[in-house]
Amino acid sequence: MKSTHYFIGLPVRDGQLIEKLVERQQRLQEHMDYKVWPAPEDFHVTLRFLGEVEDFTYWKQKVEEASTFSSFRLPVGGVDFFGNGRTPRVVYQSIPLTPELRHLYDHFQDGAQKSFRPHITLAKKWRDGVLPSLDPEESYPWEVNSCALFRIRPGESPKYEQVASAVLRR
Repeated sequence: MKSTHYFIGLPVRDGQLIEKLVERQQRLQEHMDYKVWPAPEDFHVTLRFLGEVEDFTYWKQKVEEASTFSSFRLPVGGVDFFGNGRTPRVVYQSIPLTPELRHLYDHFQDGAQKSFRPHITLAKKWRDGVLPSLDPEESYPWEVNSCALFRIRPGESPKYEQVASAVLRR
């Protein structure tokens, strides 16, 4: 039996932003082939990958505690990538690390600080093609008003299921 993995993230539920991300994916698909093109329902910013979870109650409580944080606006930046520029393993929409995002990120780290490059994945697992030069996009402000604990469901769509969530204060 396969183990179940979890992560904590910021779900993207802004309809206009989702539309812009899907348009960006479609533009990339004209030039590149990737194994994984995340479904719009799966767009998110990962705050912490947990892997297998032994103490589910602890992480659920950490998510619930996030309701004490205020909602905040994040600008969505341009397209960037992880890996080699000719064959990038992940193409993503960049998100600047604002003080508010950093504060929420730190809440979930429990001293396990790692480098953090906030982003929304557009494609992963390169197969073929070359990353096109894309016109710089104007920054789109996104209201972050919730965070969630997600279960990863390989082979399903949507791939990520929210199992706990918190609404951030207004």
